[in-house]
Amino acid sequence: MQYKANWRRHEANSGQFDSNVRQVGRTLNRFDLTIFQRNRDALLQVMHGD
Repeated sequence: MQYKANWRRHEANSGQFDSNVRQVGRTLNRFDLTIFQRNRDALLQVMHGD
């Protein structure tokens, strides 16, 4: 019985960890997006070799 309770707690912690990872991923994506938008013209010039 104790084992099952521990396992449930472990699963709850894993779910929290997953949501933390997703939150960090969203934050990084937003960060990347602002950098990309800021440097979009420069990136396009580099990609097109102008």
